Amino acid sequence: MLRIDIPERSNWKALAHELGFHFHTIDGEPYWKEDAYYQFTMEQVERDIEAPTEEVHEMCMELVDKVCHSNALMQRLALPEHMWDSIHHSWKSGQPHLYGRMDFAYSGDGPAKLLELNYDTYLALRSGFFSVGVA
Repeated sequence: MLRIDIPERSNWKALAHELGFHFHTIDGEPYWKEDAYYQFTMEQVERDIEAPTEEVHEMCMELVDKVCHSNALMQRLALPEHMWDSIHHSWKSGQPHLYGRMDFAYSGDGPAKLLELNYDTYLALRSGFFSVGVA
């Protein structure tokens, strides 16, 4: 993995704001850095990033399946009871996923480690602000 320094985009805050991402700066500090990107080998991408991502996603889908077959788990997760039939139907009929975001830490030495997982987050769905960088 290589870290490559680049100049910060001059309009990144305005672009983020325009796209509905209003917390691009918190307490005077940027939410993300704009002064570098990372370049990975194909092996790093496939083995260290994609493989753990797939594994975590499959674990989540197993959990969703378990929850969808248990009203007790739906209740424990505080899912509104009036939505249970819709949730069951959506899962059993194979409705597609809308959006999922996994935040990983990756040092370039071994598989990425999961920090946070969010599926169908309101802000991302509302704003349409998705950013993927590839070198």
